Amino acid sequence: MEKVKIHFRMAINGENETVFDTVANHIASKLFFEDNENFRYIIEYTDDLVRIERIGLSTMKLILKKGLPSEGFFTTQGLSFPFTVMTRDILLKKQELSLSYDMLDSDSVVTHHEMNLKWI
Repeated sequence: MEKVKIHFRMAINGENETVFDTVANHIASKLFFEDNENFRYIIEYTDDLVRIERIGLSTMKLILKKGLPSEGFFTTQGLSFPFTVMTRDILLKKQELSLSYDMLDSDSVVTHHEMNLKWI
């Protein structure tokens, strides 16, 4: 396990929604960290698949598969809501992970998400 510095950015429909810097634990292809709102993140990555889990007052679990639709779950106050995303791209470079995906309602795009993680 190594400690790394993380820069996290999430943009929705081109507008920055969440941006923060923090310290993470990096083990093989997994990152463990907290944001400034006390949400804990577990991000596991490969070249074509990313698993994201965000745990706090609400919980979100999502698996992104490059070029494929997939389901996630958002849970709050004991209620769980499924959602569907279409992963446009997963780009893994040395110490950087970029994701591009669309949140769907049936076959219609509701929102477009861009997530970028850099660590040193």
